[in-house]
Amino acid sequence: KNVTHILKGYFSLLNEGGKLTVLYVFDVIDPAGNRLHRISGQESAGAAAAKASWESVPSPLMEKIADRTMEEVAVWRAGSRA
Repeated sequence: KNVTHILKGYFSLLNEGGKLTVLYVFDVIDPAGNRLHRISGQESAGAAAAKASWESVPSPLMEKIADRTMEEVAVWRAGSRA
């Protein structure tokens, strides 16, 4: 099967005001490397530890980000075919 889209993601962890927040950006790119669409957002991981670390981020939160991202990709793909 030919590859038509590639999903490239970036995550950042922000510890600000006692809150830990996961920032995310996903680019949908074509095989030539051209960005076709961008999905971004943020999710609060709750109270921050003394030092922000990925171990402090609960797995269900990352799963929520993954689910939301895939839903947005599906909506974008459906709209781009219309």
